[in-house]
Amino acid sequence: MTLADKNLTQLATLTAKLTNVHLSYLASLVREDLADGVMAWDTPEGTSLTREDIRDLCKALEPEKKEDLGLMPIQRLMLPIRAHNALWRRGYKTVGAVMALSRGELLAIHNVGEGSADDIMAAIERLREELANS
Repeated sequence: MTLADKNLTQLATLTAKLTNVHLSYLASLVREDLADGVMAWDTPEGTSLTREDIRDLCKALEPEKKEDLGLMPIQRLMLPIRAHNALWRRGYKTVGAVMALSRGELLAIHNVGEGSADDIMAAIERLREELANS
């Protein structure tokens, strides 16, 4: 087990009781040290953590962020231009707004036919799978 792995294990044990707010604050302190050019930190055991070790610790401190599918812009759907423009012109700017539409409502939008509706539904499903697998 490398020193970084050992420190990450110890860090995980210590941080189990901390909230995400605490973890974000600690990560911001680590990032400040990195920005200030700190090349290594001395540990209580008398060893040094390199910049790479510090980056690993910083990643471990950051709470996991899940992207909110509903708040993503419709550009993330990577739709054909015709479907994108039709939704955009009707004021559907987020994936969540598009997800709220039924197939019938999609078909009622000017310039959205069966093919475009299929493209939109498939794009939403692809994005859901992409986020589930990440």
